Amino acid sequence: MHTNSRLYGILSIVFGTLFVAQSAVYVIFVVLNLFPEYGVILSLTFVFGILLFLTMFFVSISRFYSARTLKASLVNANIYSLGMKTMFLNRVAFETTVERLRKRFKKRNIPQSLIAFTGTINSAQASRSRDIINFNAKVILYLDKYFFEHKNAISHIFCFDEGSFLIYCFGDSRMDVVNFINTVNDELYRIVENNNMHILVTPYFGVDEVKPSETLIEAIENAYLARKISERNFEILNFYRIGLRNEVNQDDAIQISKALENKEFVVYYQPKFDLIRNRFISSEALIRWNSPTRGLLPPGMFVPQAQAAGLTHELDTYVFERVCEDLAETKKRGRRLLPVSLNFSLYEFYSANFLDVMIETLKKHDVDPRLIQIEILETTSQANPFLSVSIIKRLKDLGIRVLMDDFGIGYSNIGNLNKIPFDAIKIDKSYIDNIATDRRSRQIVQCLVDLGKISGMEVIAEGVDDAVQVSLLRKMGCDTIQGFYYSQGISKADYDKFLLNNPFEKEASK
Repeated sequence: MHTNSRLYGILSIVFGTLFVAQSAVYVIFVVLNLFPEYGVILSLTFVFGILLFLTMFFVSISRFYSARTLKASLVNANIYSLGMKTMFLNRVAFETTVERLRKRFKKRNIPQSLIAFTGTINSAQASRSRDIINFNAKVILYLDKYFFEHKNAISHIFCFDEGSFLIYCFGDSRMDVVNFINTVNDELYRIVENNNMHILVTPYFGVDEVKPSETLIEAIENAYLARKISERNFEILNFYRIGLRNEVNQDDAIQISKALENKEFVVYYQPKFDLIRNRFISSEALIRWNSPTRGLLPPGMFVPQAQAAGLTHELDTYVFERVCEDLAETKKRGRRLLPVSLNFSLYEFYSANFLDVMIETLKKHDVDPRLIQIEILETTSQANPFLSVSIIKRLKDLGIRVLMDDFGIGYSNIGNLNKIPFDAIKIDKSYIDNIATDRRSRQIVQCLVDLGKISGMEVIAEGVDDAVQVSLLRKMGCDTIQGFYYSQGISKADYDKFLLNNPFEKEASK
């Protein structure tokens, strides 16, 4: 786009110059009284020249502002596509372009590397998702400018995909890659500092030195794995090496199994506020790893490893057991008792003994099934719709409510709401973030709320951060709010204290 806008600008100057020359010829013809003889031809040429010049001028202006609008849109939306000055592409175009260039450079025997890195971890320490989006957009603009000013136009191709950056390098030695990573690492901190962003910068880089026989998908997986090792070991950079995958999976399995045995995993609770009754009516169970060596870790830093190590079932059942223990203890102590919702993986939801394990655990701790709610992703329910309907009906027969999590993303459609008997839908945070400033976002959320209401379901908005969002959601008819405005995830002891004494219910009772 940058090249095209510049080309149109050059053409505008050329045609503008020709137009000025044509105007001079027109004046000369009038002075020499040659106009009557050539007047018709000259007038038509003059008019044509004006139209051509104006067309090229306005097209070049339009292209220029389109390029600027593309850059601005990076800050306001989580959509990263097309190109700017350099090879900045979406994931699909990135893979296509890299494959094409790999074929072109195949016989040149030049080094090729793939870098994968993240700038932030979206945890409780990251206060605003909008800051994270703005941060990633500024990183994109920085890389775009850096490659344009320092590198050949096709030597570095990069994209942003699912929270991570991918950069493919042609012709860079290992030392070049290390120096470049150090430069980017320093810039990430400067971006946050210069823009007063309230986020925790935690850069982790993984590099795969791509071999000729290696496919691009393999290179991406290897770079991601190396980046994961950097994050786990609190290192800036790791290079992929042969055998690393087996070492990682085995090491992860040992660490997580040991943590389960030592009960290092803890359950935090995030309360949900009913806008109609102005009271907290339930909470969501959130798992954390209280590691003796690494501190309190969010799920993103260990759940993928648990899945890769085949420990999903053990982790899910561990959380369910702990929640039932907490509910039983709360009941025994005569404290305020509210239902708790839990997330189960796709594997767990469709396992043969899923319901049997739940029923056995509930009986073991003498927990009323009505105190348990199950949150499943819509994609999970669609993996096998017939089996999903059967399982959900059996859960509801037990008195367990079933919630559709992250509604609005994935394969959301009205048909799913009619076919699968959910009790509630949870509107994904990505729709809530901009409702205070963007009319289109408000209209979309209103539509989702109306869909839930028509289907007779409770509507829950998650990721609500401020009072303005709460007020708007109340006007839209949303039933329940979950988010940092009321509380982040807190320990069981703090959760019990919060329910006994919090400002929100006090204010509502006045």
